[in-house]
Amino acid sequence: MVINSDTMSMETRSATSKVIAVTDREELERWGEQWNDLALQTPGTSPMSSFAYYSAWLDCRLRPGDRWVCALTHQDSRVIGVMPLLVERRKIGPFVY
Repeated sequence: MVINSDTMSMETRSATSKVIAVTDREELERWGEQWNDLALQTPGTSPMSSFAYYSAWLDCRLRPGDRWVCALTHQDSRVIGVMPLLVERRKIGPFVY
């Protein structure tokens, strides 16, 4: 496997996987059906693994100024991995991380 850090792609002998960082709700919606399909096809997943759950969670959880990102891995235009993240800044004493 070869990982190209410039394009965030992983090349294997059989196919090329690409990782994209999605930060726009409309773009995320375009991947929603495939995300749900992936969740349904993966053994042992819970309803909280679905796009529908994450989208509803964003609707309820996000406050003005909050940032989020969803890393999607796709291969031949098919979603094969999802990692949604909420970016939070925390302050403990003088430290902000």
